[in-house]
Amino acid sequence: MFLADDKKVYVATYKEIVLIFIAFSVVLFVLYPKNLLKEQILQDTSNNDLNMVYLQNMLKQDPSNESLILLIANNNYKAGKLIASYGLLKPLMSSENPEIRKNASLLSYKLAKERYYVVKDEKQKAQIKDDLRDIFKNIVDNVYYSKENLNEFYNESFFLGMTGYTFRLLKEKISYAPNDIKLLTDAYYLADKLDYGPEVINYLDTLQTKDIDNRDNWILAEYNYYMKKDNLKDAEELLKAHAQTSFKWGEKLAEFYLATESYQAASQTYMQLYNRSNASNDKKRYFIEALKSLQAGSLMKEAVALGYRYENRYLKDTQVRVFLLKLYLAANDLKKANDLSKKILTQKIK
Repeated sequence: MFLADDKKVYVATYKEIVLIFIAFSVVLFVLYPKNLLKEQILQDTSNNDLNMVYLQNMLKQDPSNESLILLIANNNYKAGKLIASYGLLKPLMSSENPEIRKNASLLSYKLAKERYYVVKDEKQKAQIKDDLRDIFKNIVDNVYYSKENLNEFYNESFFLGMTGYTFRLLKEKISYAPNDIKLLTDAYYLADKLDYGPEVINYLDTLQTKDIDNRDNWILAEYNYYMKKDNLKDAEELLKAHAQTSFKWGEKLAEFYLATESYQAASQTYMQLYNRSNASNDKKRYFIEALKSLQAGSLMKEAVALGYRYENRYLKDTQVRVFLLKLYLAANDLKKANDLSKKILTQKIK
């Protein structure tokens, strides 16, 4: 059993404690240096209610002090009083002090995001999300973020569905990592989604230079982009540039000419490939495709002239001989068909 003291113990009422505390706070505010007091309050997280009383009394003495209002809003936020905190922060976001505007905007976004997950009503959630978009726009437009939290706001842009800002922040991420293939790829796809034409080409050109292993895929992507936009001139120029050093793109250029009904150009392109190739099978294939291109455009006279020019080179090749015979007959050039038949007979006799 505990020992009890016979002396009477005076117990102060709650009202008296509060009055004593307020009086002490006023004295403390008057005698204590303001900046030092604020610093200590910021550092002291052990008693939020106590800090709030200090701050409220300080604000009574200096009601227009935006730094104090910001501190009170921050303490309200820590105490979970989100609506009260937001009410204090809203006017601060228009403060003439840039640092106050910045901190008020960042804190406003944080507490609005928490409110979004707390409320259940869908209409209210939608309104909060609209508010978040406005605050987010303010933060990004005024660059109230740093390199350290850039990625955080980049991810927030997805949550808010603000694709234009996603692209803007993505470009900033790329500025810190210009060789990051994933970021460059994301930038290309996002620019395409937003229909930012020059940006699409810029990132495709960059990827062709930096993602060497997939270079042909990015060239094809650029070609397909031009075709999607009916930009035939740039599509042709792109293929012509790469066709000079690549048989693959040379063939693609010939196919482009066929698709655009430029049959003479297609035939000439196949013959350029013919002249550059050293493989006999490839040369034969290019020659036949050149003839077919002219036929497709009903350029029979030109097709016959081209076939006749290379006729003697393929007298021993059954496939080409048959093709040429059919070509001459289709063009109704019976003399050349007859002459070739005689050459074939002579070739067989030998």
